[in-house]
Amino acid sequence: MNNPLTFGDAEEYLDSLLVFGIKLGLDNMIHLNDLLGDPASTLNFVHVAGTNGKGSTCAMIATACKYAGLKTAFYSSPFLVNFLERWRINGAPVKEASYLKALQKIIDIEVQLIERTGVRPTYFEVLTAVALLIFQEEKCEVVIWETGMGGRLDATNIVQPLLTIITNIAMDHGSYLGDTLSEVAKEKAGIIKDGVPFICGESKVELRTLFAEKAKNCPQYYIDQDFSSSQGDDQLTYQGKETINYKLRLLGEHQVSNSSLAIKALEVLEEKTLIESATIAAQGIQYAHWPGRIQKLPNNIYVDGAHNPAAMEKLSKCLSDQKFTVICGMMEDKEVESTLEKLAPLCANFIAVPIKIPRALKPKELAKRASSILNCSCESSTDWESSLEKISGPILITGSLYLSGEVLKKLAPDSALKCDILE
Repeated sequence: MNNPLTFGDAEEYLDSLLVFGIKLGLDNMIHLNDLLGDPASTLNFVHVAGTNGKGSTCAMIATACKYAGLKTAFYSSPFLVNFLERWRINGAPVKEASYLKALQKIIDIEVQLIERTGVRPTYFEVLTAVALLIFQEEKCEVVIWETGMGGRLDATNIVQPLLTIITNIAMDHGSYLGDTLSEVAKEKAGIIKDGVPFICGESKVELRTLFAEKAKNCPQYYIDQDFSSSQGDDQLTYQGKETINYKLRLLGEHQVSNSSLAIKALEVLEEKTLIESATIAAQGIQYAHWPGRIQKLPNNIYVDGAHNPAAMEKLSKCLSDQKFTVICGMMEDKEVESTLEKLAPLCANFIAVPIKIPRALKPKELAKRASSILNCSCESSTDWESSLEKISGPILITGSLYLSGEVLKKLAPDSALKCDILE
């Protein structure tokens, strides 16, 4: 009899898959799902793609569905503090035993998969299959399903969802998704399915036209055309199929539009009779929490995972009334200079720090590149913790979700575990 799989064994198995890197494509995932008994066909999915805002939007939909009484699953990436955050049920990470049970099933059929496809599954394919198995086992009533990268060839795209959402389009992952906004949009549009309602948060006319053609056989809903939200003195107002007043605790002007996408999704779920009332469910949005995104910690420390120009611009707008000592770490494959240009208005001082990821940019190189862009002191440090101890005044830690995760693990680990503050 084989010994039970331990968390250490699981980590070793997943590490063995990392050598294959990122391989976009659906064939492997289709066969993997089939060998596992087709759990994808047993679940109700809300499939969400987009360059920025998809995690926040997913968190709001998930919290609202939980508030409405549904057993709600949420698959997202990357994790910040706890590896099990990738799979949440009713806001909380799944149990380790559930994860190990699902992973063992995948390991048990890996040989059959290789016989069919000639290759082992990728790291992300396995994580996605784990999600399908856990959420099926737990009999989740709705699954908020965030894409990993792109959409068309992303492992999450084997499902037939209840509805699809694209939050917005900006340049990111250029080596995989394309060198123009239209190329990126075409990849994201790959999640759109015939007959499945499509909700769009992108405002650029040329990209809307692209999406409209892809979704020509679907009910389509566009922000600021078919629905919108506006900020009042003490509440927000949504105008769509209904007028709904609600509250929001997530920071940033961009969360107003993200919340309108979430409420439009609730209206579609009401039409599909999955929830009884979008108006009631929308009251749950005020309890949504999305860690590492403009998250304020004690002592006037802000943590945000902005890692591309569009996200950094939104961060700068949100915090425009202050200047910060910025502690920053970035990945070498990102648009570093363009992102730093958007960060510039917030910088009183800049400290580049390392991140414990192989593809992280070296701090000295980041500080050098920042010095040619930012009109402030730019230096490098061996770690963010020692830098934090020497700083007084407002502090902003940004540049990567991986850095946000390292910081929250030390300073506020409990805040990273749940995507809501509902008990």
